[in-house]
Amino acid sequence: MKKGYFEDCRTLEQLKEAYYGLVRKYHPDSVQDESKKLHYTEILAQINDQYDEIFPLLKDKHETKDGKEYTKETNEKVDEFRDILEKILHFEGTIIEIIGSFVWISGDTKPYKDTYKELGFRWHSTKKAWYLAPTDYKKSSKKKYSMDEIREMYGTEDVKVQGRKKLG
Repeated sequence: MKKGYFEDCRTLEQLKEAYYGLVRKYHPDSVQDESKKLHYTEILAQINDQYDEIFPLLKDKHETKDGKEYTKETNEKVDEFRDILEKILHFEGTIIEIIGSFVWISGDTKPYKDTYKELGFRWHSTKKAWYLAPTDYKKSSKKKYSMDEIREMYGTEDVKVQGRKKLG
C-alpha cells in the first residue's frame, strides 16, 4: 500500500505547501548517491501520482488567513503548480516560499527574471521579491503588509537554499 503523503491536507494551499516540502526533500537532484537518486525518483513518482489524485478533490477548497475554510471554484490545472516548481526549484541563490496561495521568490533572482516573467510571476518593488498569485486573485484590501506580516497571517513553508545547484 502506498504511503499517504497528503492525508492531512484539507485545502489547496495545504496541498501545495506539503507538495513543495516533499519535492524539496525527495528530488533526485538533492542527493549525490546514485542508489539514493533511483530511490528518490521512485518516491517522487509516488508523490506526483498522489498529488494528481488529490488535486481535483481540493482545487476548490481554500482557507483564509485566519484558517477558516471556504469553497471557491478555481481554473487551475493539476500540472500548473508542479511545472512551475520544476522550472524554478534549482535556481541558485533563490529563496522560494509558499505563503497561502502565493509563491514568493527572493534572493538572487536577477539572473532568472526572464524565466519568472514567462511563468507569470510579477515583481513587487516594495518587497523586492517576485510573486505568483492565483489566476483569479483580486486584491481586496488597500492595507499594505510586510512579508513578515504576510508570513504570520498565512504561514510559510520553511525554505533552505544551501546546496541548490544550477541545472544545465
